[in-house]
Amino acid sequence: MNGPAPGLLLLAGAALAWPAPRPVARLGTAPARRRPPAGWWAPPAAAATLAAGAPVALAAMLIAATAVHVLRGIRRRRRREAELADLAAVAEALAAGLRAGAPAPAALAAAAEGIPGPVGAAVARAAARARLGGSAAAELAAAGLPGLRGLAAAWALAEAHGLPLAEIAEGVRADAAGRAAHRSRVAAALAGPRTTIAILAALPAAGLAMGAGLGADPVGFLTAGWGSAVLLTGVGLGCAGVVWSGRILDGAREPR
Repeated sequence: MNGPAPGLLLLAGAALAWPAPRPVARLGTAPARRRPPAGWWAPPAAAATLAAGAPVALAAMLIAATAVHVLRGIRRRRRREAELADLAAVAEALAAGLRAGAPAPAALAAAAEGIPGPVGAAVARAAARARLGGSAAAELAAAGLPGLRGLAAAWALAEAHGLPLAEIAEGVRADAAGRAAHRSRVAAALAGPRTTIAILAALPAAGLAMGAGLGADPVGFLTAGWGSAVLLTGVGLGCAGVVWSGRILDGAREPR
């Protein structure tokens, strides 16, 4: 697998996979938020393959992909926690507005004020739709945010059966607050296991450094001959262990 052939193949694949400019780019009206193109990783991967050889480059890509997966999981957890906090704030403000005698659309619009991010934007759209005679529940459900599904179901239930929306909104607030408290307790309890996973994932690198310090040549062994197979197997198993352990820990954060 060494030599220029794998790198040339990756370069050819990168040229084929590189996405064409979007129509808005060709028209000269770039979107407000730019995102990296889908095949941004292919040229660096090909360059790394040419420089270090295919086994080392594949091992590096496995490690990079695992790191990206872990970072995305951290962002996803933080986004979920913020979503639950925003939902609790919206439900509390909605219940307070309804008890004060405000119409449901006005109370929902007031609840959206001061709530940043997608939750506040979705609630504001639902309030605007309700003012025009539409279904706020449908707009909340169409937002695609897991935290708003309960509020959408509560709103639809109140509309269909004439139930007091203030009490249902208070129930939504209590549920969101309970879920947030559960996630906080579980995150504190899982801090130790997460630290252990990070330490175990770093042990192979520490072993390589220790072997090099003792006069051995572990890097030379792992980048030639059968050592390349050992490198790929070890990196693959280590990355799989990190991903699988993370999935197990993430499954304990959300109450069933």
